[in-house]
Amino acid sequence: MKCWRCKQYGHRTGDRECPMKQSGNMTNEKKRRVMYDPMASMVEKRAKKKDARREARRERQLAKIAWYQELLEEEREKRDRRRNERMLAKAAKKSSKKKKRKRAQVDSSSSDSSSDSSSSSSSSSDDD
Repeated sequence: MKCWRCKQYGHRTGDRECPMKQSGNMTNEKKRRVMYDPMASMVEKRAKKKDARREARRERQLAKIAWYQELLEEEREKRDRRRNERMLAKAAKKSSKKKKRKRAQVDSSSSDSSSDSSSSSSSSSDDD
């Protein structure tokens, strides 16, 4: 048998062996393929539907992932805010303790100095 495209013997038009299998008018080739093999077009339609379903599923998954990431980010922000508030509260507590200690030291040092001055004034009166 002789190929109509390449004019070589041993194969037909559209066979894998034909060097001109992919060349030519592709629209005519599709029409010819549908005419000779009606199941091929049905298989292509099914494959397209399957690809569309896959793509839609992938988009839903990506949307879900984005939603979870957004939720996770919100939770992280809340956790960080709570942590910062705790740290500020601890720092305020420490600073108030330090202020109390300083006041206590100032009070004790002022009472010591007043007792020293009273004792020194009493000792100076004893000298007379």
